[in-house]
Amino acid sequence: MIDLPGIARVAVGDQPENIYQQITDMIMEYIKPEESIILNINERLNASVLEFNKLPRILTSVPDAMAVFMQIVGSLKETFQKILIRGELEYDDNEMHCNARLAEMLDEFSKELHESDKFSENFLVVEMEILKEANGIRLPNFLPNHAFLCLLKRKVNSVSDLPIGFVNKVWEYLEVVSFRVLIDHCGNYPQLLPSIKKASQNVILRMKEKFIEKVIEMMDMEEVTDNTCDPDYIASCNKLMGSGRDEFLKAVG
Repeated sequence: MIDLPGIARVAVGDQPENIYQQITDMIMEYIKPEESIILNINERLNASVLEFNKLPRILTSVPDAMAVFMQIVGSLKETFQKILIRGELEYDDNEMHCNARLAEMLDEFSKELHESDKFSENFLVVEMEILKEANGIRLPNFLPNHAFLCLLKRKVNSVSDLPIGFVNKVWEYLEVVSFRVLIDHCGNYPQLLPSIKKASQNVILRMKEKFIEKVIEMMDMEEVTDNTCDPDYIASCNKLMGSGRDEFLKAVG
């Protein structure tokens, strides 16, 4: 029958500097035998159990480490699904309410994107200059395709930094969130934390680079996309297409 000592985390007086480790080792040694009976008042026993569960776990073999690693990965996946996909308020900290914070970032990006296109006293000056330089023999009331693409390219280039900045901002936030969750789930296994943290950083970096490459690809496609938002053109095109492919080809032929 053993009355366990209290857990001292900070050395006091003439206590050794490693008092916490000594007591932890002592407790671990005493509770190993199955025949041990640990004495305590109920409230302190419950408190001791909770405190003991927070103590770092000792991993003595590779299989133990792998088992713990897979357990951590599973718990991380579940937490990320809750806070990133299902939008559950798993944390009391507002910074960890991911759906709300990401929505705010998206609204701010949309606002910046619209504010970047401001009218000035030189309204349509550039457009008129391009149309003048693109002047030639052509059908009336039709904008030359190369003039349209030139204007489109200039417009896309003027806002090209905003999407890349938005991607960087989102991934910086996700990096903070992921490390917060990682520390919460690996607190009892400090031996694994550095390796898992480094692996997570590498994954985040690769995913961030892929997102930036995708954004750049989309921006490049926008520069060569020949499109129109003219409602009359779209209505006429839909009407002709609805009448059948042959009639449409006949009309445009």
